[in-house]
Amino acid sequence: MVAGSWLPKITTVVGLVPLDAGVTAHDVSLVVSTSTPSTITQSGGETLQLLGTGFPASSSTEDVVEITLDDGTPCNLVSSTPTELTCQMGTINLSGALITEPNTEQMTLTISINGVSVSSSMIVGAPRL
Repeated sequence: MVAGSWLPKITTVVGLVPLDAGVTAHDVSLVVSTSTPSTITQSGGETLQLLGTGFPASSSTEDVVEITLDDGTPCNLVSSTPTELTCQMGTINLSGALITEPNTEQMTLTISINGVSVSSSMIVGAPRL
């Protein structure tokens, strides 16, 4: 089941049945166990593979999937299965960031599905001057 908070929907031939006030939502967590590669370049373009659980069964569902670095750089969804997300990184803006040897910066990749979020660290390498 995909990450989010879900209430049961009961439908009969006459339509949707109202739920009792005591019915509670079923919360499904989002887990990212592995992300590869762990180092990406500032120019972007890498395809990231995220393994875990709570992902949509396909990239064509109505689920809201957002994958971004903490500077707002998107990782555009390419494909999805219940245990794997694949996305392609955009160009990363490191202006104003302190780049030290070996010319890298640690950033946070946030994955959000239907309002449920998890974060993972990524190393971003700036081009050498």
